[in-house]
Amino acid sequence: LPKVVQVYEGLDIAPRLIFSLKSGSRYYTIVSDPSYAIKVLIYDVTTPEVPVQLPVRTGAVNNIYEWTKDDSARVLALTHGDGKLRLYRYDAYLASGAAFAEYAPTTGKFFTQPTFDDQGSLWILESSKNASAAQKLLRFMPSGSGYAKTELTPYPEAVSPRFMHASAGYLAVGGTLLVDGKFRNEVYLFKIETA
Repeated sequence: LPKVVQVYEGLDIAPRLIFSLKSGSRYYTIVSDPSYAIKVLIYDVTTPEVPVQLPVRTGAVNNIYEWTKDDSARVLALTHGDGKLRLYRYDAYLASGAAFAEYAPTTGKFFTQPTFDDQGSLWILESSKNASAAQKLLRFMPSGSGYAKTELTPYPEAVSPRFMHASAGYLAVGGTLLVDGKFRNEVYLFKIETA
């Protein structure tokens, strides 16, 4: 596969977050900078040598902090600069359409580490900077044309979750725990039940 490089003058965001989507026979690359909540760039890269930039999307409601996608259901989950989690159908997102579901975190908390499991459920952590506050694990299970939300508090201790990954019927959640004035790392492995 030949290497293709594009250099753009005046690109005013650092491409720290990049992912791709396929719509029909076309391929798209989405570029954002989570540390600079100002805009999102989308390119049609079906012909890699000649990428075509789509209209720029600006503002905190468009800037992407974190993402995950479910290719089989063609659902994109994004956390935005305004703190909300939004779920989009691929084609709707690329056409600047609205999210089909939108969720806000509890006051004083934030969403982080979204991931889809093998059954199409979306998992996301609701965390806070307060290590002693209760942290939540949220599950959004496919239900009809949307998702049913379940809140879980599965941690036996006051852990501050920092990463998560779902695969092969399991969910791994890692974070830090304050014990006797010192932080230690903890990892929890959960078996995902289908009901």
